[in-house]
Amino acid sequence: MKIIVTGGAGFIGSHLTEALLKQGHQVLVLDNLSNGSLDNIPAGASFEKVSLQSPALVKILLKFRPQAVFHLAAQGDLRISAKKPIFDAKTNLIASLNLLEAMRISGAQKIIFASSAAVYGPDAPIMVKEAGPLAPISPYGIWKLAGENLCQFYQKTYHIKAVILRASNVYGPRQGITGEGGVVARFIKKLVRGQKPIIFGDGSQTRDFVFVDDVVAANLNALKNWELTGTFNIATQKETSVLELHGALRELAVASAACGFEKAATSAPTKAYALKPRFALLPTMDQPRSCLEAELARQELSWHAAISLSEGLKLTWQWFVKNYQ
Repeated sequence: MKIIVTGGAGFIGSHLTEALLKQGHQVLVLDNLSNGSLDNIPAGASFEKVSLQSPALVKILLKFRPQAVFHLAAQGDLRISAKKPIFDAKTNLIASLNLLEAMRISGAQKIIFASSAAVYGPDAPIMVKEAGPLAPISPYGIWKLAGENLCQFYQKTYHIKAVILRASNVYGPRQGITGEGGVVARFIKKLVRGQKPIIFGDGSQTRDFVFVDDVVAANLNALKNWELTGTFNIATQKETSVLELHGALRELAVASAACGFEKAATSAPTKAYALKPRFALLPTMDQPRSCLEAELARQELSWHAAISLSEGLKLTWQWFVKNYQ
């Protein structure tokens, strides 16, 4: 198929683009490079540097004529969304509307929309199902939920099939330090350099960490099952506290030092890897616990999280050690 990946120069988008190319699809990456990197775009993919708010978007889609669009481009930093809500609305909501309108005009048939666990809000029960409650408290979560509603509107009105994937906290190679799963990258970068990671709050808050390859698999299944529409949680269904995450990564750091991995901070003593973290005030929008039920994805999307946290963290650690020396 002819497929567009928005945000394809970013963390999840670049992994998805690689997988689509391996399946033989023709892929066009759309990215403004505000967070992504040209180095992330795999050989074989076409690329257009463009803002999704740009009027030029319609011309691009009319020229390429995609059958499907994976919409992953977003501003994912909750702090920025709170400080600059108008900017955030333009980046995350108006851009999505402009994309859907360009899809309508160009005849695109399906959108796979990257939503977020942030649509549920802090009072959602553990193992929350897709039905909610839906009560986001951050502008980021509000725009994601609005984006979902826009996808459903275009599906009902213009017959553009829509699959909405609400991923929990995604982590893996190439990840930046912002976004919902950015704590993994932040911790690893500190530990690789022999520095103390910072834990906000007391570290008891929990998240459902899902490896990027599993998220890519969910996206591919949404494309393969062409007639499928709907909203799906993409998660491991397992809670991990920030303290537990730090402990697992600290063990990897110590083991890596013992096995002779080169360290970025070569002057830092090996014992620096075992230092306790620093603690800081918890941001006001941070929720105490988060874990999603993914049974619907198993039943209808034929998907489940296949990579354990310990395996995923090891793969992520190895990538960061190799790329941050």
